[in-house]
Amino acid sequence: MGRRKRKKKSKFSLGILLIIIIPISIALFARDDQPSIKGEAAIVIDGETGRIIYSKNIHEKMYPASTTKLMTAILLEENKSPEDILVYSKNAEFQEPRKLSLPVGTKISAENSMDALLIYSANDIAYMIGENISGSNDEFVKLMNEKAREMNLKDTHFENPSGLPNDNHYSTAYDLALIAKKAYDYPWLMEAINKESSYIKTENKEIDFVIDNTNVLLNRNGCVGGKTGYTDGAGKCLVAFYERGGRKRIGVVLKSKDDITVFEDMEKIIDWSYNPVGKFLKKIWSL
Repeated sequence: MGRRKRKKKSKFSLGILLIIIIPISIALFARDDQPSIKGEAAIVIDGETGRIIYSKNIHEKMYPASTTKLMTAILLEENKSPEDILVYSKNAEFQEPRKLSLPVGTKISAENSMDALLIYSANDIAYMIGENISGSNDEFVKLMNEKAREMNLKDTHFENPSGLPNDNHYSTAYDLALIAKKAYDYPWLMEAINKESSYIKTENKEIDFVIDNTNVLLNRNGCVGGKTGYTDGAGKCLVAFYERGGRKRIGVVLKSKDDITVFEDMEKIIDWSYNPVGKFLKKIWSL
């Protein structure tokens, strides 16, 4: 009887040990088995919980380029309705391309403005949105930074609504992931970012044209949206939203080297993020 009791105790102890060791081993192995990417910083988080799944230099301050426009879009949805009319300003006209280059005084719907901001990444429309909400670019930038503080973005500071170069305009992969997670609360924004193209027309319909989405991953392998970005200092940047099997993922890649590589970087970390444990088991079984 004594031997049987000791044997049961041994099995029980071994079971507890395995329960503790296996998850730790999987987590450590998965972390070491992260895919290598060219981007200088990157992150994948769970779109529901915010749990970090993949990370590379996630708290390093970097230039966000046009991924900035996600914050501008959040404030547009908070302050305007799709049917509201915005007026194109002189200051908007002066912005660097990429832009729509509308005549000063042109009236355009907020819905079309959201599309031009997120789909086409128009810098002039970002400034137009800011001025129509706050009266001036300076006041809108204050609103952007107030929202950043409200969201507890500790390593983010904005100087303009478009992401054009400025030494004091910066963010991190982690903070941009939090902005993207917040974007899920804004249905108009998410609807716009999911469009492959949009028909833009001014209020009097004297000007009309079609714009195409700059995110080539859209509607491929679960990608439901994304915001591209580029400046010389920022390199190629991308924030992307994924939904597979009912699970949401948000990915950020900053300062990748070219158009092809930034999308490849994103696909690598997203694919890995959906099944890091599976990759661990596959490697174990091959031993």
